[in-house]
Amino acid sequence: MEHKTVKFEVKEVDEEAGVFTGYAATFSDRPDSWGDIIDKGAFKKTLKEAGNRVKILWNHFILEPIGKPLELAEDDKGLLVKGKLSLGVQRAKEVLSLMKDGVITELSIGYDPMKETWQEGIRHLQEIRLWDVSPVTFAANPEAVVLSVKKATSFGDLPLADRDREWDGTASERRVRAWAGGEDDMNWNKYRQAFFWFDEKDPELFGSYKLGFADIINNRLTAIPRGIFAVAAVLMGARGGVAIPEADAAKVKSHAEKYYAKMRKEFDDEEIIAPWNKSVVVQELKPLPNEHACRLRDPDDFEDDSFRRTTRKHEDKEYAVIMGKLKGEDTMTDQSFRYDKEVWEEDEADTHCKDHKGTFEPAEKQELKSGRVLSASSLEKVRAALDALQALLEAAEKEPEPEKSTLLSEVEKEAAELENVVTALKAENEGFDTKEAEKRIEAILDQLKK
Repeated sequence: MEHKTVKFEVKEVDEEAGVFTGYAATFSDRPDSWGDIIDKGAFKKTLKEAGNRVKILWNHFILEPIGKPLELAEDDKGLLVKGKLSLGVQRAKEVLSLMKDGVITELSIGYDPMKETWQEGIRHLQEIRLWDVSPVTFAANPEAVVLSVKKATSFGDLPLADRDREWDGTASERRVRAWAGGEDDMNWNKYRQAFFWFDEKDPELFGSYKLGFADIINNRLTAIPRGIFAVAAVLMGARGGVAIPEADAAKVKSHAEKYYAKMRKEFDDEEIIAPWNKSVVVQELKPLPNEHACRLRDPDDFEDDSFRRTTRKHEDKEYAVIMGKLKGEDTMTDQSFRYDKEVWEEDEADTHCKDHKGTFEPAEKQELKSGRVLSASSLEKVRAALDALQALLEAAEKEPEPEKSTLLSEVEKEAAELENVVTALKAENEGFDTKEAEKRIEAILDQLKK
C-alpha cells in the first residue's frame, strides 16, 4: 500500500461534533513531491465499490483508528471528505485540537494504485483503491492552501484571564495579529480564534473579523472576561449593536454562553449570566405556548428577582434551566426546566422531568384556543340570550300542559336566534371558547323538550 500526503483545504470544522470538511487530495497539472499526478476520475470506482470501508487513522497506524468519513466524493477539484472524529478517543481529541490551532493542516491517503500510466517520466494515477485517510504532519502537494472555517466561530475553550483584567479591543487585536504571524505571514486559523464571528467570503481581510474577546498573555491566546462582557453588550444593542445575520447572532450567543458557564465555574459566581438570559419571569405551572415545563421547586421558596435562565444539554438536546437563590442562601438552585416543543417531544420532556423528580406540564396545544376574553358588549349579548331562555323555561313550567307546545315553539325560535348570536360571536372573537355557554343552552333545551 502506498501513501500520498496533501495539504488539505479545511472548509469547515465543528469542534463540538468533531466533524471537519476538506479536500484529502487535489487534482493538479503539476506532480507532487513523489512525482505523481492523480488524474480526475481516479477515485470514482473505489468510492462506489468500497467507500464505506474507508477509515480515518492517525498517521496511517492501523491500530490507531480515530474516526470515519461521513461523506466521500470526487468533484472537479479533488477528493472531498467530511470526516467524523471519535471524540471518545483521546487521540481524536488531540488531533481535533491540533487542527483547530492550525498545527495539523494536512491529510494523507493510504491507497493501492490499480491503473497507472507514465508520461515524460511522470506517473499518472488513473485508478486508486482507497484504504484510509490520515491526518499527518507534512505535505507533499505544494499547491494546496488552507481556507476558512464557518462564520460563527466554534467554542475554543481558551483559558480565562483574571476577572478584573482591563479590556482594550484595539490593543488586543494588534497583539493577536502579531502572535498569529503578522501581516506578512498571517495564520488565519490562529487569528480567528480571538473572535466570535468573521465573514467567510473574505477570510483574509482583517476587516472581516468582528466581536473580538481574546488577548495574548505570556504568548498564549487568552479569553478576557471583560472582552466577553463587551461582546454580550454589543449583541444586546450597545454601541449601535453589530451587523451580522440573525442566525449567526444566535450561534455567537451560544458560543458566548459557554464562556459564561466557564466563568461561573472558575470564579465560583453563579450570578455571571449572559444578559439575554437574565430577564426571567417565573410563572406558576401552567401550559406555556411554546415550551413544556418541569417544576422542581416552588418559586415562593426563592428570593425575589434572583431568577436567571441558562441552558444545558441532554443527549444533544438543549433545554432551559430556571435557577434562583433559595431564601436565606447564597448559592443558585434549579427551580424549573423548560423544553422547546419544536425540539422536545412531549413524552421525552416528561421522562426527563420525572428523572429529576419534577412536576411536568406539557406545552399549550396550538389547536386549543380557549380562554380568549370577549368584549363587554359581546358578553352582554350572551348573558341576555341565556337569561331570555331561562325566563321562557320558567314560564313553560308554570303553564298548563296544553299551552306548553306554544311556548316551546317560541323557545325554539329564541334558540335559533341564540345560535345566530353564538355564531356571530365566534366570528368576531376568533378563538373564544363558547363551550360552557353552549352546554348551558343545550341543558335548557333538553329540559324544554322533555
